[in-house]
Amino acid sequence: MIQSKRLVLLLAIALSGSAYSQQKPKYASSPFKQVDVPDSVLRRINLAIKRRERLPQNTFPIYVFNLAKHDDYVFKDGIYSYKLSSPHAERRIFIVYKGATTIFNGVHVDDVLREYVAFVEKSKLPTATTIRYLNIIGKHLQEQYDANH
Repeated sequence: MIQSKRLVLLLAIALSGSAYSQQKPKYASSPFKQVDVPDSVLRRINLAIKRRERLPQNTFPIYVFNLAKHDDYVFKDGIYSYKLSSPHAERRIFIVYKGATTIFNGVHVDDVLREYVAFVEKSKLPTATTIRYLNIIGKHLQEQYDANH
């Protein structure tokens, strides 16, 4: 009886050791890695958040991700999402084109599309880029919709 308990104990230790030492699956990136955004852009995002959320000051970190390529952490022309670390904060987008940053205020489909059309008209975005960004925005909006419904 005691030997069978020892055998079970040794087997459990051996199996747990081999399970622990197995290689973990490789994920695309660390969940905490994000785009390295210049301070000037972060200040503008902070200001937009303060106005929108009516916060006296933003004490939450802001997470910024490249919407086109999630594992690209270099800040450059492109389309990005940002959100506060607060659990109730909504993801919003901004676009950097020719070094100019345009922050979108809307989170709902109608608002985001209106802002996007205004951005395209103002910035004279090339047609191919307009379509590519529209596809990216569509995926972003679908993810937000799926997460909330």
